[in-house]
Amino acid sequence: MSNLFQELKRRNVFRVAAAYGVVGWLVIQVIDTVTPRLGLPDWVPTLVIVIVLLGFPLALLIAWAFEVTTQGLKRTEDVGEGESIVHATGQKLNVIVIGALVLALSYSIWQNQSSEYAQTSDTESDATSAVTDVPTAQLEVAALITDKSIAILPFADFSADGNQGWFADGLSEEILNSLVRIPDLKVASRTSSFSYRDSNLEITEIARAIGVAHILEGSVRRSDTRLRITAQLIRAADGFHLWSENYDRAPDDAIAIQEDLAISISEALQTAMDPVALAAMANVGTESIAAYNAYLEGLSFWPCIEDLSCVAAHERAIGIDPEFAEAQFQLANYWNGQLELTLINADPGITYAEIKERFQRRVASAIEFANNPVDLLKYRALRARVDLRLADRRELLLAYLESRPNDADSWFALADAQRDMGDLEGALTALNAVEQLDSRIERVNTLITGYYQAGDLASAARVALHTIVAAATNRNALYQAHRSLLWAGEVSEAARAARLYHQTPFPDSDSSVNERARAQLLDIRQACAEGREADANQISAGFPAIDELGETSLHWHVLQTLGRNQEAEDLLRIYDSPETVLQLFSFYGYPEFDPRPFPSVMAVLEREGATLKPLVPIPYACG
Repeated sequence: MSNLFQELKRRNVFRVAAAYGVVGWLVIQVIDTVTPRLGLPDWVPTLVIVIVLLGFPLALLIAWAFEVTTQGLKRTEDVGEGESIVHATGQKLNVIVIGALVLALSYSIWQNQSSEYAQTSDTESDATSAVTDVPTAQLEVAALITDKSIAILPFADFSADGNQGWFADGLSEEILNSLVRIPDLKVASRTSSFSYRDSNLEITEIARAIGVAHILEGSVRRSDTRLRITAQLIRAADGFHLWSENYDRAPDDAIAIQEDLAISISEALQTAMDPVALAAMANVGTESIAAYNAYLEGLSFWPCIEDLSCVAAHERAIGIDPEFAEAQFQLANYWNGQLELTLINADPGITYAEIKERFQRRVASAIEFANNPVDLLKYRALRARVDLRLADRRELLLAYLESRPNDADSWFALADAQRDMGDLEGALTALNAVEQLDSRIERVNTLITGYYQAGDLASAARVALHTIVAAATNRNALYQAHRSLLWAGEVSEAARAARLYHQTPFPDSDSSVNERARAQLLDIRQACAEGREADANQISAGFPAIDELGETSLHWHVLQTLGRNQEAEDLLRIYDSPETVLQLFSFYGYPEFDPRPFPSVMAVLEREGATLKPLVPIPYACG
């Protein structure tokens, strides 16, 4: 046996095997990469693999039976002792192996970097660039309805106690989140799909309204010992059931069911993605069923602003699994909202410094435990926002959206980032993307505000007028619609929005002094717009004090509306320092905010290379 080994070594059989293996692997990788770019048939890489595998034993046989000499290739037994140059041949083979290994390593590094930045396909680029135009409503619907498009309706809760709605909603959203990761699949947003909960409309009508070619619907029956889920994929054009499945398993199988659903849907829609790759991407980020269930419960409270139950649910999730990155991100995003001085949120009962510390802790954990480089971009962008690294935030979001073009929340974040950098055209492009992906009532608050802050008053008014009709009992939407209509000069339509706003009762969660003050601010704006300055001053005289409100933003808006700009400026002076500039910077989105009197804000803008936005005074202000 030792003699055979020595002879194999002398004849360079081992070196030939190593050289062949490395070079063959490199050839396969290159062919696999260039095949789609050269438009070659899909079977070409398979053919190359077969040829390489069949050639391997042949190469070893030749290495054993033949030897390279100065006179050419000869049978080994015919080579005289003085003719053998096996040592020199071995050295050449060593060079070939080393060179091939260097090329293979270089190729692997290049491939990893390319996948990390997740370059999108031509289809994605066309879809992203298309959102810069705003066609008519009919054309919008026609453009959105493609073969590879789907809406996930909220699963119905058929449990005996009827108390598993949170699980059904969360499961629906996790399926949606898995499908959003497919670059060539258009997935309707959560708010678009969930607005048809318990709808009596036909599937074809729902699909046409949302702008998709397929609908997934299902139901959940859950007890302590069994979990039964029914799901069916329907083609909207004719109501044909493309696929259906029943899952009757133990409750601990929830994650596997979610993955099975996503894979089956991708196969039914004939997406270009390998189902094995989809299974890997459908990873929810935890191996703990209890943590997963808590995470689903937290998602069911979206948007997580007024109801602190979402915070409690996500806290339970990370208490069970501290490395659950997406749950950490959801908590970081909640605390990010609490850092906004201009937003009215449920009072968490802790100081601003404690809020910021909780944000930093959660976003750091999300970044540390991120499951993939694409989600990592999203997490880093959120931290960049709070750090006021404006340019970094924009670049991170742009990179993220190349791989996640269906993420409406991140498109809106990009609009915010573009506006902060002074690129209002870029902000409008992002907002157009948001509107095409998600134009339902739950989104109109941010759409109206985004358009008006980016200077597109016509689009803000268009969405606002739609809101008056479609959301006549949504106080938050009516409040934003009223302001944007006044900015657009639509005073009579704004008055209609104000009447609807006051006709809508305060929900229990909105009966705070802040919400009553916001109603007074709305009346002050309308009075100034109608030239009733005395009425505006009378209303403002009864406005709650800052100590009573516990916040500054509403007072600043009142002073700006009354034309008392110097007082408004003085009110914010306490935040003009490097330690509190984040609070002050939250006012920068408003067109009427002038950053020039505040050195801390100007320092941020100059450091980031931002273009100063044009200052636009309130057109309907008193005085």
